[in-house]
Amino acid sequence: MSKRLTCIALAVGTVGLSVLSYAQTTGTGVLKLPQEIEFKGPLTGPPQTIVLYGDPTKPGLFVSRVKFSAGWKDPPHWHPDEVRTVVVLSGTFYFGSGEKWDEAKLKAYPTGTFYSEPPKAPHFTWAKDGEVIIQSPESDLRERRSFPSNSAASYCSFAAPHESASALSRRVAATQ
Repeated sequence: MSKRLTCIALAVGTVGLSVLSYAQTTGTGVLKLPQEIEFKGPLTGPPQTIVLYGDPTKPGLFVSRVKFSAGWKDPPHWHPDEVRTVVVLSGTFYFGSGEKWDEAKLKAYPTGTFYSEPPKAPHFTWAKDGEVIIQSPESDLRERRSFPSNSAASYCSFAAPHESASALSRRVAATQ
């Protein structure tokens, strides 16, 4: 048992030192208090995204929060990240796997839930019971693929299928 605890302590220490080393070499630190994190846009309709750290228009790590309005259904899509992790900060997030919307596959993820997805894992979500806020570290440009009803994959951007790269850059700049 103590050998196992020693291994865990060494692993945690190594990761912690790596994070500190990275933070020191980049020369950047970010602190955003809750009152400084403000979503912009209408209270209903497409999800609102705020970037807390990094820049999704450039290669590298960034962290975003996404607010889904009550009743919002995100159709089947996937993310290109090597591993995608998400924390449900508020509300109950309904998550289902597959290329087609299937309410029978939805699972309720309440506030505090942490989950991860493998790369390119098709999924769909629903803010069925009310507003939901999630937070996720991401990497590189935020492309995702949608699966329309005819199942032919099509490109859509970080938050809005109709948004151009320059519009995304302006929106990201406005949130920082």
